[in-house]
Amino acid sequence: MSVPSLKVMIVDDSIVYRSQLKMALEGNPRIEITGNASNGKIALQKLEQIPVDLMVLDLEMPVMDGLAVLKAIQQKSIDVKVIIYSSLSPSGVQKSLDALNHGAEDFVTKVTDASSVEEATENIRRNLVPKILQFCPDVKPTTGHTSPVTQPIAGDTDYIKRDISLLTPQIVVIASSTGGPQALEKFFSKLTHPLNAPILIAQHIPNAFVGPLCERIAKICNIPCKPAEDGAVAQPGTIHMCPGDFHLRVSLTDDKSVQMNLHQGPKRNSVRPAADELFESAADIFGTQVVGFVLTGMGADGQEGSQYIKERDGAILIQDEASCTVWGMPRSVYEVGAFDHVGDIYNLGEVLNDFVGVIK
Repeated sequence: MSVPSLKVMIVDDSIVYRSQLKMALEGNPRIEITGNASNGKIALQKLEQIPVDLMVLDLEMPVMDGLAVLKAIQQKSIDVKVIIYSSLSPSGVQKSLDALNHGAEDFVTKVTDASSVEEATENIRRNLVPKILQFCPDVKPTTGHTSPVTQPIAGDTDYIKRDISLLTPQIVVIASSTGGPQALEKFFSKLTHPLNAPILIAQHIPNAFVGPLCERIAKICNIPCKPAEDGAVAQPGTIHMCPGDFHLRVSLTDDKSVQMNLHQGPKRNSVRPAADELFESAADIFGTQVVGFVLTGMGADGQEGSQYIKERDGAILIQDEASCTVWGMPRSVYEVGAFDHVGDIYNLGEVLNDFVGVIK
C-alpha cells in the first residue's frame, strides 16, 4: 500500500535554489514535485494546470513577488498550502511576517553561506522537509472536536477541570509553533488592557523574527511586548517572548519579583525554546495560579508542561483544531486530558481579556 504524498511546487527566481530544493525533496516518498516556476505569474498559471497541494514560495522575485502570489491565492480561494522560503534580511523578516498574515502556513529561512551544494541540500532536508511533511494527509488527523469540550478523548483522567471564569492567574504562559505568529496576533487583538500579571511566550521561531513579531503584537494590543532578557524581571502588564534558540525558565527574586532566566540546555521535543521548560518552572512557583495556553503547532511541545501544571492544580487552555494551522501541540495535550477548556483563537483571546481587572 502506498503512503499518501503531497504534490509540491517550487517557486523561486534563482535556478540555484530551485535545484537545491529539488535535490533535497526528491526521494522522499511523502513528497512528489509536480512543478516549478521562476516567478509568481508563472506559478499562478501552473496552479490552474497541474495538481498542487503545497507551494514552497520565495518572496523576492521579479514580475510577481511572493506576497502578490499569496494575495492572488486568497482572492481566488485556491486550495493550496504555502511555506515561505526566503532570506533572513531585515526586509525578508518583515515580508515573511506579512506573508503569514496573507495565508502562508509557515516559513523557512534560506541558508546563504553553505560551503557546498551537499551542505545546502542537507540543510533544506533538515529544516524544510519536516515542515512540509506536517501537512501530509495522515499527519493531522481529524477528530471532529472544534468547540469547547469537557472530557478528553483518551480514556479516564485524574485531572480536575477548573472553572475558567474563576481563574486569577499570577502568571500566564503560552506555547506556539507552526502558525503561531498569526495566531498570537489574533489572540492578543482581544486584549484591551494590560494584565496585572506577566505574560511569557515560547514561540518556535528564528531569533531574527522575535523582535519584529513583538513589535507587531505591541502595536495590535497597545501593550508592551518585548524579547525576554536573561536576569530581567518579567513585569506585570508586559508580554515577553523567548529569544530564538534559548529556553526560558522563571524564578523568584528576594522581593518576590518574577525573574527570567535563559539557557541553552539540550533541546526538548527537538526544539529550543521549549514551552515545557517555561510551563514547568512557572508551575513550581505559582501552582494553582498559573494559566497556560497551548496554541497551534507541530509536535508535542507543551504536553509535559501542561501535565505538570495540571498536577499542581493550575489551568490549561488549548486552541481547537478548526482554527489551528497544525493541530499537533494542542492535540497532544487534548489526548492526555491535561486541559480545562478548548476554544478557537479569538475565544482564547477573550478568555485572556477576562482576566483584566480580576487579578489584584
